[in-house]
Amino acid sequence: MKYLLFLAVFDGLGKLGEGDTTFGKALIIALVSILIVFIILALIIGAIKIMEQFFKNKKAEAPKAVAQEKPQEEKNLEITDDDMMAAVLVATIDYANETKKDVRLKSVKRIG
Repeated sequence: MKYLLFLAVFDGLGKLGEGDTTFGKALIIALVSILIVFIILALIIGAIKIMEQFFKNKKAEAPKAVAQEKPQEEKNLEITDDDMMAAVLVATIDYANETKKDVRLKSVKRIG
């Protein structure tokens, strides 16, 4: 009980556990404690709302550039043998290294 002295925020409440704590004093301490908790919760909620607005604005800017590059319908790739698979992989990796971007293989066409 003596460790609950931090709740006695008003003058004249006395030390807890000395016998002079009445129901009214205990009620005041409880209400002040509850008020402190709700104030801190309101501050946390406010901070989260501010961060949500900040990050929502950041996310809204990014999709504008990506929205212009809508992928076309994906086609089934017809790779018939291991040599064709190796050629496709090498060509895709080489293109990705040249452009320094993520690439997606959309179709394969056999030449010759």
